[in-house]
Parts: sequence; C-alpha cells; structure tokens
Amino acid sequence: VYPGSLVWPLAILALLGTAGVMWLAVTRRLISGRTLAAGFGMALIPIVLATVAAQFFYSLLQFFRPGYANLGDPWSPGWYRVAIVALVITVVLTWYALLRKRFTPWALILGALGWLSILGVGLAAAAPGGAYLASIPALAGVLAAALALITRLNWLTPVMAGVAGAVGVLVLAPTVYLFFPALGLATAAAPALFAVLLCLVLLPTFEMLFPVPDVPARGIRSAAPALTTTVLLIVATVIGLFVDTFDARHPVPVEMMYAMDVDTGEAFWVRPGEDPTGWSEAMVSEKRDLSAEFPLLPSGSTVGPATAADLPAPEVEVVSDTTNPDGTRSLQLNIVPQRTSRLVYLQLPGADVRSAMAAGREVPIRESFDLLFHAAPPAGLVLDLVLETDTPVTVRVMDGSDDLSVLPGFVPRPDGVGIDGSHTSEMTLVARTVTL
Repeated sequence: VYPGSLVWPLAILALLGTAGVMWLAVTRRLISGRTLAAGFGMALIPIVLATVAAQFFYSLLQFFRPGYANLGDPWSPGWYRVAIVALVITVVLTWYALLRKRFTPWALILGALGWLSILGVGLAAAAPGGAYLASIPALAGVLAAALALITRLNWLTPVMAGVAGAVGVLVLAPTVYLFFPALGLATAAAPALFAVLLCLVLLPTFEMLFPVPDVPARGIRSAAPALTTTVLLIVATVIGLFVDTFDARHPVPVEMMYAMDVDTGEAFWVRPGEDPTGWSEAMVSEKRDLSAEFPLLPSGSTVGPATAADLPAPEVEVVSDTTNPDGTRSLQLNIVPQRTSRLVYLQLPGADVRSAMAAGREVPIRESFDLLFHAAPPAGLVLDLVLETDTPVTVRVMDGSDDLSVLPGFVPRPDGVGIDGSHTSEMTLVARTVTL
C-alpha cells in the first residue's frame, strides 16, 4: 500500500528510467538502436501468447471434463493453478531461448522493462490502485540494469538481478495467488497476465540458466529450462485431472428454470447452459430463444414443453393515473406478487418513459424501460412513472421464486448433478401482460 500521490510519480519515473537505461545501453555499444527496437517489439510476444494460452488451458480441460463448462473454477483447482503458472513460465522461457542469441539478452530484458513501464503509466491512468503492480517492478529492474551498466562489475550483475527479481516476486506473486480464487480458472488470463509480468522481471535471473550467447553450446542446454517447466505443466495437469473428479459431494452444476405465461397458458422447462450428465434431456430437447417473452431467460437456451402449474402472476394495481397539463402522463402502479417471490421484473415495451421511481428510488431511463427489483416489499413494489404521452401502455410483468421440485413433471437431480450457482438458477418465472 502506498499513497495515491505517488502513483503518477512512480509511473513516470519508471518510464523515464527505462528510457534512460535504454539510451545508456546504446551509447555504451552493448546493443544497437535497431536491435533494441526489435527486442522491444519481441517482448510483447510472451505477454500476449502466455495470456491467451492460459485462457485456452481451461477450454482444453473441458475436453477431458465436460462438466467444467458450467464451473467458473473446479472443485479442487490447486494443481491446475500450478499448471497455468508452469505454462506461463514455459512460454516465456521458450520465447527467450529462441530469441536471446539473435537479439541479445540486453535487448529482450530492456524491451520487457519498456512494456512494464508503459503498462504502469496505463494503469496509473485507468486503474491507479493497481499501477504499482507494474511501476515498482519496472523501477527495480531499471535500477538494477543501470547499476550493471555503470559499474560493469561482473559479480554485481547477478546480485542486482536477484534483488530486482525479489522485488517483483514480493509485488506480483501475491496478486497472482489472489487472482486465481477471486476470478477462477474460467478467467485464467487475468492471473496469467501478472504471472508473465513477473517472469519478465525475472529475465535477468533466468539468463543464468542459459549458456553465454557467444559460447557454442548444445541446443539441449538452451532448451532445458523450458523442457523442465513443460514437464511440470504436464504432471500438474494430469494430477489435477486425477484429483478433481465429480461425485455426490462435488456434483456437476446444471442450471434449470421454469417459465410460464398465464395469459397463454404455455409453460416451458429452460436450461440456459449445457448438461454433460444427460439428466435434463427428459425435460428439454431443442434450442429456442424465449428471451423476448421472458427477458430474464438467456438467449440460446435449450427448451422443452412443461405442464402449466397452478401459480398466479403478479397483480398490477393502478394507484393513480393523471394526465398533466404538458400532455405527459403520471402513472403510479403497485406490483403485488401473489406468491413468495424473491424478485420482480417488468418492462414497458414501446413506452416513452420520461422518469421513473421504484420504491422511492430513481430508476435510470434507457431506450427501452425495464426494471429488475430484488426482495420487493411484501405489500408490493410501488412504481411511479412519468410517460411522454397519455396513450395506453403495455406492461409485461413477472416474478421469480425458488424450488422447482414442487412443479409437475420435474425430474429430480440424481447424485452427482448439482444446482448451478447463479442469480437465476432453479427459478420459477410466472409472467403476464396488461394494458393500462
């Protein structure tokens, strides 16, 4: 934690320091300006490639475990997290091994510092609270590189590389560690991004694993670091697949919903996601988009016919209806659920709404007015509307309750099939349309 007043100074200092170290490396003829520019461009490759590869990793796991498609994070993700870190390190080490002789270690290391410092400035502008994640490691790398260039003491270079790497570990490793449980493997690109930044900070340390560029050496020595982490990647993935399995205590989550329109008497079973277990196939059979009739349903769901249950839709009571002198219409409604519901949803398709208040709170107005209200008051949700004209308006209203097991035709979940954790999972929607 550091004061907000230091966000921009640190970011600018890291950027200027990186530019200064680059200038110093060129003027001391360690590298040419063209080589440095190429190294800067090449340093973007592992940032993009490792992030994309980490995101693809979870998709690959779904080939072996289709149930992961409905999980943001596996039940036991520890080994998979190790595998993703190993994947990131493998990408960086492979990139470095392939390019270090052609572009020189200095060009790649300074190019990586350049991207770190640029990212620090970008974060200072877009997300100041996270700017230190790039600025401080970049600044540590700049100081280490500057001392190595100025003193040219061989023994000092590995010491400063270790110090800069330690700073990077202290700053970035906790972020990687916390992002995994916070975001899950489904968004593994986020922790992978900071893992690859940490690897770039550690490039001077990684250099000690490789042979001196000017000294002939067998290719196996240059490939050994990446091969080692590749083995770790494979082993961790296999162990993860062996450890993390689905059973009664760790079921495959499957989302199911029920939707009924009391005006038409139609009812549907709706499965928004996939069901690798086959449990829901007895209730749903075809892809169908019901989001126009039931906006709370995701488009592209799998749907099947259901028996209409004896459930009432919410009542729409007109508390007051007034035409104002300017031609607008003030309409106060009370939406009263007729059963135990946890949310109420309504929309006014085609209505031109000037302003709206729900339970005394202002509602933002968009092109098409709709409102989702959780935990409506027992006496009903009072809605105050001001419409641009006094013409009749259509109100589509629905409420949602829990417990699908009481509905006719519901097939109980077997062991190993669980409820998907979402705001709409297991919901019973009952809708109606009124014109006022």
